[in-house]
Amino acid sequence: MLDIVPESYTLQVLPPGLRAKAVRGISAFVAPSGTLLVIARGREPSDPGGKMPWTLTKEEMSLFETHGLKEVSLEDFIDNEDPPVRRFRLLMGLCEVD
Repeated sequence: MLDIVPESYTLQVLPPGLRAKAVRGISAFVAPSGTLLVIARGREPSDPGGKMPWTLTKEEMSLFETHGLKEVSLEDFIDNEDPPVRRFRLLMGLCEVD
């Protein structure tokens, strides 16, 4: 288990049917006091997914919550590429269990 787990642009290259399994595996690497950083291209659920790399929705990124992680912060921003690209930067930590 790791204190910091970076997940940068991996989920978006996986077909949607494989993402839940990948999220489970990535979540397992986060130490009890650790942090997960997810960076991905973003879109609204009503927007087309496009071509690979497929963009993710906030709902897809929230799949990590089903494995005990809690959102600490979520940045939704447009980068300064040409053309500009929407991105999400999600920081998560493990929930404490009573």
